[in-house]
Amino acid sequence: MFVEYKNNREKEFKRIDNIKNGWKISLKYATILNDNIANDNISDTIYSIYGKFIRELKSNKLNKENKMKYMRCWKTLMDTNYKYKSLKNIKIAIKQLHYTSYINYTN
Repeated sequence: MFVEYKNNREKEFKRIDNIKNGWKISLKYATILNDNIANDNISDTIYSIYGKFIRELKSNKLNKENKMKYMRCWKTLMDTNYKYKSLKNIKIAIKQLHYTSYINYTN
């Protein structure tokens, strides 16, 4: 029974660690976007940064499925960038992604 408990604890610790790492990577790329928010071509930059975000998740063998909150936050940003060509809306979405990534990584 003790071995089973230990295995469950290890699995849960690894799951939580993977989620934390996903948010850390999300914050890294959200910060890059937030730092470049004043650029007029930020809409184009989002696609490049998103690709880098996905590649880093893959290289760290982290979950890229839509069930992960950090992936849903990025999908919202991507949808906003695609649907609304207003820079104001896109910049608000970037700020929201950055804030959400920061809060979830630091907690």
